Amino acid sequence: MQILTRPEPLPFVTQLAVALNSPICVLDLETTGYGNNASGIVQIGMLSIGLDGAQAFLNTLVNPKTSINPFATRVHGLTSHDVKNAPEFKTFAPRIISVMSDHVLCGYNSGSCDIPVLRNNLAHLSDEAFTPKHLDVRKLWIKISRAQKGKLTEVAARYGVTPGQAHDAMGDVLTTARLLDSMIKRHGMSWVLDEYEAMKPQVLSEDGTSA
Repeated sequence: MQILTRPEPLPFVTQLAVALNSPICVLDLETTGYGNNASGIVQIGMLSIGLDGAQAFLNTLVNPKTSINPFATRVHGLTSHDVKNAPEFKTFAPRIISVMSDHVLCGYNSGSCDIPVLRNNLAHLSDEAFTPKHLDVRKLWIKISRAQKGKLTEVAARYGVTPGQAHDAMGDVLTTARLLDSMIKRHGMSWVLDEYEAMKPQVLSEDGTSA
C-alpha cells in the first residue's frame, strides 16, 4: 500500500473508523467474468482510511492467467493484452490478507461481488477462511431507498458526489468512499453503525448470498 500524500477528504469515513475502532478499507475489483463470482481478477483498487485520517492505496492491474470474457471487457475495457505483463494475484494475496485482517471492508455491492471473488481466488492460495468485517454500501442505499435498484454512479449523483472513473477499480473505490462519506454526513453516524451491526451476523455463502 502506498501512502497518499494528499488524502481524499473523507472526514466522516474517518469518524466511522474511530467509532468502529478499526481502519476502513474501500475495495473494488475488475474481473475476467461477467456476473461470475468464480472470476479471475484483472484490477484491484483499495483505499485504506486510518483512525487518524491517514490514507494509503493500492491500484494495480493483475494477470489472471486466464482469458477475459468479452462481455467483461465491454464493461471495464481491459483485454488480455493489457494485463499480460501485470503481476499475478498471488503477488498481492499476502498484502490483501494482512489488510483485511484488521480493517472493516467496504464496497458497493461487495457482499455479492467483490468478497466472493476474493474468497474464491484466495482459496487457491490459503487454507484460511476469508471472513472480513464488512459494510456493503449498496445495502445502506437499499435500506434508505427501499428499492433494489441503483447503480453506483446513479446513487452517487443523488448525493452530489463527484464520481471517479466508472468501471475502473480505483475510480469506483473513490466514488464509493465519497458516497459513504456523504451518507454518514446526511443520515448520521448512529444509523450507519446500526446497519453495520445488522450486517455482522450474516454469513455469506459461496455465491455471495446470506446463509
